[in-house]
Amino acid sequence: MTQVDPAIISALQPAAINAADLLSLPAYKDAVEKTIPGARTEKGRIAREGWRIREDLGPIAFDGDPATATVLLLKANPSYGDGATRESHFEPHPDWPLSVAGPHVTAGTRAYYQNGVFGTLRRAGVTLEQISRRMLKVELCPWASKKWPTGQQHLLQQMARFPSRSPTLELVSQLVDQGVLVLIARAEEEWFAGVPALQDLVGTRVFVSRTKIAPAISERMYPGRWPLVLKALRS
Repeated sequence: MTQVDPAIISALQPAAINAADLLSLPAYKDAVEKTIPGARTEKGRIAREGWRIREDLGPIAFDGDPATATVLLLKANPSYGDGATRESHFEPHPDWPLSVAGPHVTAGTRAYYQNGVFGTLRRAGVTLEQISRRMLKVELCPWASKKWPTGQQHLLQQMARFPSRSPTLELVSQLVDQGVLVLIARAEEEWFAGVPALQDLVGTRVFVSRTKIAPAISERMYPGRWPLVLKALRS
């Protein structure tokens, strides 16, 4: 069992994030609309559309139980599919700490996570129940968009000013200090900057995905000590 300061968990609940980030979101939105590269082209319009935050979907800072997690999956921010609603975007369930591993989620979520992200783990004999209990998914930014603004430093800087960033980094820092294994799926530069201890552990307890395109958790995507990942999830 790991222990996290209850104040951190409270600060990362959706209602608390809504209140904390409320005044910071307009500055990010303005920065997206004022992005200059390709601003008047169709490509520029599509890029801006992808970077826009869907505030109506609500924030998700983490999914899973920090108290029972042995593996952290660090991501950039939540994505969403066509037709997403606040109700379908995040579907917590008392029997499934990591909600995306549960049978109650939408078909699209099941296809993406249970068959895609967790497919290799399941073929290796790790059950969805084990994944739900032992994995904690943490988003660097809790607000959903179609695309992460890779390379757009002015947008990344605006996101870094969201008040929710500080408790997010503290959550990860506290769990890293307690020995959890870490898989970094996206935004590794920002995670390394925010939690310096992560970089010191690369190759031993921290593994960075080889690609930002394929979502699967597999030995190919996270080369190194793959048996450690399987052992941590089965524990």
